[in-house]
Amino acid sequence: MPKYVEFAISPPEFTFDISHEERVRGGIPTKAYRFNKRKMTEFIFGGEHGTFANQRVKDAIEDLEPGVHHFYPLEMFNKDGSPVEDQYYWFLSGQGVGAVLSWRSGFDGHWWKAHSGEPLHGLKSHSIETYYLSRSEVTGYHLWGNLFHGPHAIVFSDELWERLQPLDTKNMRVYSNVKVVDEVWNVRREIGVWLDWMDDNLEDMVKHYPPHLEAILRDQYEYYSAKAKAQAQ
Repeated sequence: MPKYVEFAISPPEFTFDISHEERVRGGIPTKAYRFNKRKMTEFIFGGEHGTFANQRVKDAIEDLEPGVHHFYPLEMFNKDGSPVEDQYYWFLSGQGVGAVLSWRSGFDGHWWKAHSGEPLHGLKSHSIETYYLSRSEVTGYHLWGNLFHGPHAIVFSDELWERLQPLDTKNMRVYSNVKVVDEVWNVRREIGVWLDWMDDNLEDMVKHYPPHLEAILRDQYEYYSAKAKAQAQ
């Protein structure tokens, strides 16, 4: 079954050659400087500090999904100023997927909302016994960002997860309560609240987004709007 993964322990922390504001606007750093001595793993989920993959992780991912994800070369330095020997990359997943069958998984109908009012997530990750995923939505993917319901996580296919097991990925928290089932992911039922809100607010939202996030938001809205219309026919 696919693995939902978040970071489980405090990762190494870094400063960069560009500011936080520049990164929020889509800037990509080229140098990273550790300011604590926490252990370096091969796939680092750093929260607001970013996500980093070394060459072995990059190779494992790109063997299965070449050209899908973004790996930007990064020079890393230890706290004492010496260079980190391994080659690391600033990692950005190239795809997001909505696949959690929220109502079957125990959704109570209450969406968590951002300050803007945008409905972001339904299911509370710590209260769910089992996450049910629609097989048709996840088939063919090996790594994706989870959308709409469930944890803020990266999701790995079984095949990719097996390839990563020989590597040092100890800072990952893995959700094992995931099942893939043959049930249609009905867009209106799953995210109709989000689509309706975006119908009225998309243009106001993107005025405040940096270009790369605006493009992602528009793509998601257009894709799921079209999918909802196709399912309704």
